[in-house]
Amino acid sequence: MTDLLFIGAGALAVLFAGLLPFQRTLYGSAACLLVALLQVAVLFAASGSPLLGLLQLILYAGGVMVMVVAAIIMFFVLRERYY
Repeated sequence: MTDLLFIGAGALAVLFAGLLPFQRTLYGSAACLLVALLQVAVLFAASGSPLLGLLQLILYAGGVMVMVVAAIIMFFVLRERYY
């Protein structure tokens, strides 16, 4: 069962990381990055270190998503200012 979890989570992480450069929108890129980082957190948790999985989830996935939301807000602010 654990082997199947590792193979599935690893395959999804590689798949979404590979799809990331081909996204045309910021939303698609953010979704692919979020899924890839969540799968890495699952791999950490399944390997017996839930603290690393939790830190991966909070620091990397949460931090990247906050930065993406800030970029979206800045995009709309600059678009309203100059157009």
